Amino acid sequence: MSSIIMHIYISQKVQKELNLSNKFVAGAILPDMIKIMTKSKDITHYIKEYERGNKIIKLPDLESFLQDNKDKLNDEVTLGYYAHLIEDRIWFDTYVDSFAKCIDKEKILYTFDNTIHKSEEFKKDMYSDYINVDSYIIEKDNLDIDKIRLSIKDDLRGYNVDKIIDENVVFPIKNENTKINFISHECLNNYIDESIKKVKEEISRIVGE
Repeated sequence: MSSIIMHIYISQKVQKELNLSNKFVAGAILPDMIKIMTKSKDITHYIKEYERGNKIIKLPDLESFLQDNKDKLNDEVTLGYYAHLIEDRIWFDTYVDSFAKCIDKEKILYTFDNTIHKSEEFKKDMYSDYINVDSYIIEKDNLDIDKIRLSIKDDLRGYNVDKIIDENVVFPIKNENTKINFISHECLNNYIDESIKKVKEEISRIVGE
């Protein structure tokens, strides 16, 4: 997934441009909240295997989500959920795939220096970047995370995710490692712009039907 703060930031931009309610922003982090609660990303994120050349990549199946939720697309939480899946699909299909390549289940090739690392090391390096990225986004747009967290909890009442929201929609603990492994500011801004454009197109198409 892209980070929770990235999802909040992107969904807020779309929300304002399309004049949606805060429920859209809440829906945009709901897949990750349920995933943390159930530990089942394949279900929460509609994961499907796709062929990419000589390899298989796991991505959200957007068509299946729309089919399963065709009677709920007037609900802004559902639209936010869909936005999250779009953002994740872009992130994993375009960006993460450019950072590193899987050699096997345990080995990852870093594309920027052609070095081989264990999969756990890749996860650690990516997580470190997420912390730096989250801090950058919050400070760049002066996001009031405490206010956002309270609003999300209010809009997601009934999903039993209050505790998970409290633990995950927070200002990131300062990362002592300021090194950027993969996600440069240029890369981040490109991803954000691409995601906002795609999400706006898809949500506008749905609400216009």
